[in-house]
Amino acid sequence: MRNAVCLLAGLLALSGAAELRAQERIVPKEEILQQLLPLGQSRAISAQQRTSVNLPTVTFEFNSATLTEQGKRQLDELAAALAEGRLSERTVQIKGHTDSIGSDGYNMALSDRRAAAARSYLVEVHQLGPEQLEAIGYGETEPLPDRPTTAAGQRRVEVVINPMP
Repeated sequence: MRNAVCLLAGLLALSGAAELRAQERIVPKEEILQQLLPLGQSRAISAQQRTSVNLPTVTFEFNSATLTEQGKRQLDELAAALAEGRLSERTVQIKGHTDSIGSDGYNMALSDRRAAAARSYLVEVHQLGPEQLEAIGYGETEPLPDRPTTAAGQRRVEVVINPMP
């Protein structure tokens, strides 16, 4: 039974490799800013507005909370956008996600570790204020609707700019 589970996980990881290659385009800071600070506004977020950007290239290996090199490059773009977008007074929620392989409890803990890994990278490498960044795991509860729940692209990070308190 254990060998069958390992084999299934290996096959899913291999099938996800093609999907990851197709999603290797790093979202540049300009696109991140366009999503977080919609055009036509003064590029300032109102007190009620909550905006988010999905960063499908902040990915993780199967069963891991270690950022891929691609994930680090994407977080570099996010950090540049946060610095340039005058968002320093806003809190940022880093949402970690998993695919649907594994138990709910395991996936929730893994997504917590993934969100924490992205937060740590932003704090340690880009010196963003730790009080500005909130890391939360969502496990497999918010899958991307356009792909299978077992797809490698489900192992991702989403960033939400919280409204002013």
